[in-house]
Amino acid sequence: MKFVKHVNYDVNKYNLSCPICNKKSKNNKALVDHFFHRNLKDENHKHFAKNLREEFNQQMLKKAKHLCPACKEPILRSLARHLHCTKDERHQKILQEQEALVVKLLKEGNCIADIERNDLVFANDKWILRILHARLGKEETDSLLHRNFILNRKKVWASKTEDERKIAMQKVRKAEWGHLTPEQRKNHPWVIAGRLASLKSSKRGSRNQQYVFQLLCRRMPEFNWIYNHILDEKWQVDIAVPDKGIYIEWDGRHHRVLIHGKSYLNNRKNRDKLKNRIIIEQLNGTMIRVEDNGRFNPKFVEGKVEEIVVLISKGNLENKVYYL
Repeated sequence: MKFVKHVNYDVNKYNLSCPICNKKSKNNKALVDHFFHRNLKDENHKHFAKNLREEFNQQMLKKAKHLCPACKEPILRSLARHLHCTKDERHQKILQEQEALVVKLLKEGNCIADIERNDLVFANDKWILRILHARLGKEETDSLLHRNFILNRKKVWASKTEDERKIAMQKVRKAEWGHLTPEQRKNHPWVIAGRLASLKSSKRGSRNQQYVFQLLCRRMPEFNWIYNHILDEKWQVDIAVPDKGIYIEWDGRHHRVLIHGKSYLNNRKNRDKLKNRIIIEQLNGTMIRVEDNGRFNPKFVEGKVEEIVVLISKGNLENKVYYL
């Protein structure tokens, strides 16, 4: 069994004194040098040195993280480095099998942490990433890791109940926003980015809203559907058929959830009420409001469009607000 030549033997229990000849030493290193001195030829010193070396080897075996499958040598740190640096055929074959396994696990949807926890993988996270970059290239590796992260996140989130999701999000909000003042929250990069996204979305509409317009034009082509219909310089409606008095508002989460601050939410609610009154009282029309959850969801949109089509097809729309 081979270990590095310069090792630190634990000889504290001998109190700087040789148990064989009682010779005193100035420090532990000097005592170890005495035990293994080449001029000590008597059997007592030789036997003691042999036992000390075997005791050290046993301690190393307990500390060893891996046992090399090629040479059966205990490896204290990185087995991947040991295989990479040992150039004989057995070690190289095992290393190639390990690299192929790491690539296979990545393509099956595992992230680096999952690969490292696999019982058949002995490489640590740094070596796993190094193997992936060498086999697949950095661009493809990053793309697959991002894909796997998204898929795993969806699985974890889907496994939680609605209450568990709320509790998890409350913890996140408290950790991110709990220590901030109202002014700091207002100027937070996420809030600023959210305002910009909201402004862009208000001009072009969300993906769900755009899909609604496409489906309505397809389902009811006899109607003159207008996207982002302008009432006047202060008001616009998401989707409308003005000559039929039909107006549809596709309300995102910012219409009812505290995203951009309390004053923004209150102002949004007041504007929604005023817009309802303009449609009903001034234009003698019908307002249809749909609550949207935010993310692009074709099935959700198709279901809501079906409700809208059924509602309009009945032909007895009243001058009021319909909430779907």
